[in-house]
Amino acid sequence: MTRLSTDAVAPLLKMKISNPVKMLAFVAAFCIIAAAVSGAFGIVMMRDFFKKSVNPQAMSEVSTYITGSADPLPGFTKVMAARINPGAVVFLQSPDHTEVLFWRYQRASVVDPDEELERMYDNGIWTPTKWAHFQSAAKASKQEIDGRTITYWQGRLKDQEGTIYEGLIACQAEGKMVRIIEVIQPSDRPFDTNKALGWLAQIGR
Repeated sequence: MTRLSTDAVAPLLKMKISNPVKMLAFVAAFCIIAAAVSGAFGIVMMRDFFKKSVNPQAMSEVSTYITGSADPLPGFTKVMAARINPGAVVFLQSPDHTEVLFWRYQRASVVDPDEELERMYDNGIWTPTKWAHFQSAAKASKQEIDGRTITYWQGRLKDQEGTIYEGLIACQAEGKMVRIIEVIQPSDRPFDTNKALGWLAQIGR
């Protein structure tokens, strides 16, 4: 495999994208692309990935694909969105520092929500500004909302800097199709579980 020189990578890293988004986009792109491409072609693909993931029109298109709406949560701003084969993800943030991720993807076989969430729980919640892991499973349950069964894990999380948050990962599975919501917020206020689950239940309505 061709090795990339520092001079070749430098222009890519100097793009006018905020550091948190740049870091997240780089990690995501590297994982997806590194095994398949190398050299200058790989740099071009990663650069395009960065630019598109923060492009307003592209973010709206991905959000619509995932949730059915270009602006699914009133009061939230889209931070980043991307199609990551075989699915897509959109990151949202509110002025009170609540961060929400919507995922949509399809598995090769019928999905067990409990197994799917167990994998997600182990990975924690990552956003354009943080990566936090659950400290304990404060709540693992199912809830019926508008005729849909939502399976979720809820609890406290700690990020790489030791900051504590409240968060939730919830799954709605229909056959092979999976929709996930991840919500994380500062721990200085109560966590509204029903509101978070309602955000996921409204998708596709």
